[in-house]
Amino acid sequence: MRKIHGLLILFLFITFFCDAQEMEVKNTKVFLLTGQSNMDGRADANGLSEVDKARLKKAQRNVTLYYNFEEGKPLDITKAPRHTAKKFSTDYIFGPELFFGIEMSEKYPDYDIILIKRSRGGMSLYGAWNPDWSLEKATLINEQNQPKLYSEFVSYSKSVLSKLKKDSYELCGMLWVQGESDSGKKGGLKPREAYEDNLKNLVSAVRRDFKHPKLPYIMFQVGHGKVVEGMKNIANADDNVVLIPQEKNKDSKFYFERNPPPIGHYVTEAMKKIGVYFFKYYENLIRFRKKNLIPWSIVGFDVKERSPKERLEMLERLGYSQYAYGYRPKHIPTMKLEWELAKEKDIEIKAVWLYINLDKDKDKVGALKPEKEVVFKNLKDVGLKTQIWVGFQPTYFDKLTDEESLKQAVAMIEYLSQRAEKIGCKIALYNHGGWFGKPENQLRIIKALPKQNLGVVFNFHHAHDTLENYSQNIVNLLPYLWCVNLNGMKAEGPKILTIGDGDKEKEMINQLINLGYDGPFGILGHVKGGDPEPILNKNFTGLQHLMHK
Repeated sequence: MRKIHGLLILFLFITFFCDAQEMEVKNTKVFLLTGQSNMDGRADANGLSEVDKARLKKAQRNVTLYYNFEEGKPLDITKAPRHTAKKFSTDYIFGPELFFGIEMSEKYPDYDIILIKRSRGGMSLYGAWNPDWSLEKATLINEQNQPKLYSEFVSYSKSVLSKLKKDSYELCGMLWVQGESDSGKKGGLKPREAYEDNLKNLVSAVRRDFKHPKLPYIMFQVGHGKVVEGMKNIANADDNVVLIPQEKNKDSKFYFERNPPPIGHYVTEAMKKIGVYFFKYYENLIRFRKKNLIPWSIVGFDVKERSPKERLEMLERLGYSQYAYGYRPKHIPTMKLEWELAKEKDIEIKAVWLYINLDKDKDKVGALKPEKEVVFKNLKDVGLKTQIWVGFQPTYFDKLTDEESLKQAVAMIEYLSQRAEKIGCKIALYNHGGWFGKPENQLRIIKALPKQNLGVVFNFHHAHDTLENYSQNIVNLLPYLWCVNLNGMKAEGPKILTIGDGDKEKEMINQLINLGYDGPFGILGHVKGGDPEPILNKNFTGLQHLMHK
């Protein structure tokens, strides 16, 4: 009996251990930081405020800095070498890593953040930083006796990564501050004229050497002329490369103050801004990557009428790992099958559409029509726990008073929410036009039901009639925003427009981000009589150029 009991304990232990192994997730984010003196950092740490110091102390709990072959230490300011201390009249300095690390720590407090920095002042991409280093090139720019920085950086970074448990970390991006040396007179015209080709080669080499073909690459604009032109061209050509611009206008948010000549280099507040911008540009870059976007309106508006299998294969082919399911009555026979196939393919269904019509002989509290009832049945049968995006037939409320509209909407949403909760789902209010689609009325419904877990999915393409109040509406909706579906936007329409072809969507998106919206964005595959595949491609391309270029 004891032997059986012991075997049972052993079996349970092995099962638990295997499950734990399968559940293991990447809990460390790694960034590579490279460049010359402004990456190395010359900002005076004595200028940090008490608030800055308190934030840094908190960040030291989960941010580790590996700097120029040193062992990892909690993120901190750096003791200035003697010659640097004399030139800048300070004993302690910092670079972009400080406030980039602080921002990362605050955004991802449950992750370990590792920053690996290799930097050296006065070094060129043509010479020391060149992945294809040659004595001839190094000699031309008088760097023949300097370290081969690229190979050193790769070696140092890989030695740090080798100490981490395999599959426990994610290599998230590379930060680059370099270009002054190639812009100068040293070496003549060749370094600046070759900068674009050399930068393209550097990006490719890093991605190759770290086996990450789409590694995000965030650059800060330094230098001038052909060097800056090369940076802009590379950023415009590669969706995973972004450039933080720099402007001479002191009133611009992209103005970064330097010490007066001949000292140069960025002052404390400017370096703080550079670190923060690195964080913001990284966040925006990953925010709009395919793995974080939710394709929407790809079922009911598909002119090719794809089968569930074909639709999921399309998503895989395009690189999406999630979508929202919006059906029509003709899709009911294959609804359950599609959800089961999606689960097998590890494609997450982030939401399911539910269209309510309160007209006579239609949907009622306690008695939905069969084509609506089947949604709840299938959700339960498949075990799909997701959001249910609820829209109402918009013209129904036209014949009601405001008070009657609110009463009926509240009653139906409460009923739906209670049913959703029983199967592990939750209700999001969808602005589909009419009385129910107005943000102020959705807020009234939510506030009338404080015991229900309700949210809002806000659709740009259904917001033309409330554009003049957009700024205030999103402030009010922000605590309840679960998703925002994007669209190109012009005040005069049309209703559906490719992202990037409008003149308002960028400002609308930026307002959301600046308010602190941290939820997902949806991307439409929606044109009546259209094919979702090219439509998704156009919207994704438009979004990348709109937000990064």
